[in-house]
Amino acid sequence: MGHQHHRRSTSLVTPFHDFSLRVSDLHDSDLAVNIRRHHASNEIERALARLYDVVKDNEAINGINGPLKPWNMPSSAGTSGLYQQRHSSRPTSPYTPPRTPNISAGATAVRAELQARISDLRQKLDQANELISTLRHDLDVVRVGLANAKKDANRLGDNLSDRNSTIADLREKVARQHQKMERERHSRSPPSVDARRQSMYVNRHADDNHNAAGTSSTRRQSTYHNRHDDINNAQMDGNAPKASSGIRDPRSKTQLKLDLATDTYNDPSLRLKETREAQLILCAVLRETKHGKKIEEARARHTTYSVAIDDLAAMKVMQDNDRDWVFLNALGLSSTLAELGQYKAAVQKLTECERASRLMTPDLQDRLAQTTLVIVDICIDADLPELATSAFELVYPSRRNTTVPNTVPAELLANLGTALFPSSSGTQPTAKRFLQQAYARRRELDKPAQRTVGYLLALAAERQHQWREAESLLTNLPPSSRYVNLQHDQRTQQPTENAVLALLAHVQLHLEEYTSAERHARDLYTKHGIRWRGSFHPANTLIQVLAMSSGDRSQRFQEAHAIWQKIYADIVLGDSNVTDREKWKAKLLGHSDAGEVLAREWTVSCERRGKVARTAEQVAGEVRLLRDMVR
Repeated sequence: MGHQHHRRSTSLVTPFHDFSLRVSDLHDSDLAVNIRRHHASNEIERALARLYDVVKDNEAINGINGPLKPWNMPSSAGTSGLYQQRHSSRPTSPYTPPRTPNISAGATAVRAELQARISDLRQKLDQANELISTLRHDLDVVRVGLANAKKDANRLGDNLSDRNSTIADLREKVARQHQKMERERHSRSPPSVDARRQSMYVNRHADDNHNAAGTSSTRRQSTYHNRHDDINNAQMDGNAPKASSGIRDPRSKTQLKLDLATDTYNDPSLRLKETREAQLILCAVLRETKHGKKIEEARARHTTYSVAIDDLAAMKVMQDNDRDWVFLNALGLSSTLAELGQYKAAVQKLTECERASRLMTPDLQDRLAQTTLVIVDICIDADLPELATSAFELVYPSRRNTTVPNTVPAELLANLGTALFPSSSGTQPTAKRFLQQAYARRRELDKPAQRTVGYLLALAAERQHQWREAESLLTNLPPSSRYVNLQHDQRTQQPTENAVLALLAHVQLHLEEYTSAERHARDLYTKHGIRWRGSFHPANTLIQVLAMSSGDRSQRFQEAHAIWQKIYADIVLGDSNVTDREKWKAKLLGHSDAGEVLAREWTVSCERRGKVARTAEQVAGEVRLLRDMVR
């Protein structure tokens, strides 16, 4: 009745409004409700829904009366009149009372969709909570592991501190025993070359400020130190050595030390740090035996426990005591390789040690320097001066232009310079540098070594035409020594008096000190004639002095010509079999230079006197022949 009353009101109503009311009634009719309930996909239901949505959309846009169009003009007539006017030509359907709008279907769909989403979110939330629970459990496990690791690290730190203390004690003992052993060795007999080499580089920088840690550790170290004392204090008493206890032992000194070192190394009561130090001592004793198999055993021990010391990145992350051990073991391996004759491998290992020494303490860098000098000495003995120089340059590079410290023995510098000097001219500056530094400390050298160093420096000065320096060096040489000094390693024979005088006469000739040059050259020529096997032939010097000095020129030219004829005849008529062609060429060049001076000076003298220099021309022709022979 409410709707009927509304439809029959006399208010203005547009056709769109009237149509909207009818569509709403149709949408809410029993037919439409039943179709939606039982057959939601029916074509009628879809059409009704589409019509209802379109009408409502227009209402939302244009209002309840619809758009203001000619076909939608409002009418003052009642609703029924409008209805009669619009539908007078067609029958009306029976009126169906309006129903209360039913929105339960849409709400149900929305509610179902929301519930599905809520269920999905709850499931994801449960999964997240489960993952959080798992992560919390793992975090607790990690925290417990970190706490245990921290405890282990603290315990290891305490152990490392104890080991460092023991190693410092062992190093102190080793240094003191080395010094004591060297003093006793020198007091018994003149040292051999090997003994001199070891005593030359003994470590004198032991740390005296470290105390033992712990009562039990001190007792164990005391036993280890006593055994180590026995190793180094074993002395010869006739044919039977004595240990520090004084008990006579039938074994040789070296075998006794080897047995004691082996027993110490195999002692099961020793800890890692003591075993490492015992291994170094054992390897040193094995090398001291000078027996090939023993030295090879030392090399095997060093190699077994060696680490790639050239891996600086790995060295940086090591603990201090591990890094020190790797470094000392590598130094021992380099020395062992050198004693086995593997010189290049020894220098290569030494190069790796030098690079790693940047991570080491100053005392270990000193150990590197000492080992380097030993290997340099071995390479010099093996007649490998260039390799010895390469090893020496690792610790004392020449590019720094600094003087080698006094810790390097002057004898080693002299030996190195002497070994390098006969090599090619490319190494002569390096040889001269070593010789000059050895000569500056010549008071530390014995007389033969002083004489050799001074003579070689004079030769270097002569090659550079530094005549005055060469003369000074030669005149200040100590006298030739005929005795054999057991403390001097006679690597090269010292220059003889004849060699020194021949060089001195040659130098004084260029200084125009003709009187002294003639005296020395004549003495040597009187003794040896033209049979001279060394450099700076005194006959050549005498010919040039006679040709260039003042006096009775005619008589002096004749004397020089007589010497020249002997030389020329010896060359032309002598043995044609030449064993060393380079020396033979140098000899001919020396003779031709002397003959050229004689021919030139004689020609000039004849021209001044207005005479024909026939003999001088003959000498000049013979000189040209000698030069052709050289070519």
